[in-house]
Amino acid sequence: MFLAVLRTTSDTQPWAQRLSFAACRQPAKVAAAASADQLQGVVHSLEQAMQPSIDIYRDALAHGPAEIQILAAYGLGMAQLDIMVHARIAIPSPPDLMTNLPAAQHYLELHHALEPLIADHAKAAADAFAQAEKLAADHESAASANIVMQNVVASARRNHQDLAGPAQSQ
Repeated sequence: MFLAVLRTTSDTQPWAQRLSFAACRQPAKVAAAASADQLQGVVHSLEQAMQPSIDIYRDALAHGPAEIQILAAYGLGMAQLDIMVHARIAIPSPPDLMTNLPAAQHYLELHHALEPLIADHAKAAADAFAQAEKLAADHESAASANIVMQNVVASARRNHQDLAGPAQSQ
């Protein structure tokens, strides 16, 4: 019912409604990953949980007006970051991390095992933020239409630079 398009004369209102719905979706709760064998399942379950939102963002990116495309590219990047963040959170920090060397090593090993599993999401997020930047440059009036759009573009730029690293963002 939240995806039904309202009758309106606005070009952006139906799209904004869909993007709002996509942004409100939360990833499924995932169990803590105590071993490297469990990490792939964690990532897969997060991907499945975020897929409906990602589909909405891609549809808006392909078919929406310029302002909506910018917002959709940004939302797509944030969805990819959500997957990464929630996957990292699934690795519990041992309470004695600072004093128990074996526990600390296991914690680091799990994080090292996770990073290759979420590398594609980091690239997809960087690409989405770069696309938001390009769309903003191509559609300056949409990108500067209001303070929300200006903040989205600025955030996309910062996120892209953070993900790309210093060598690629210059």
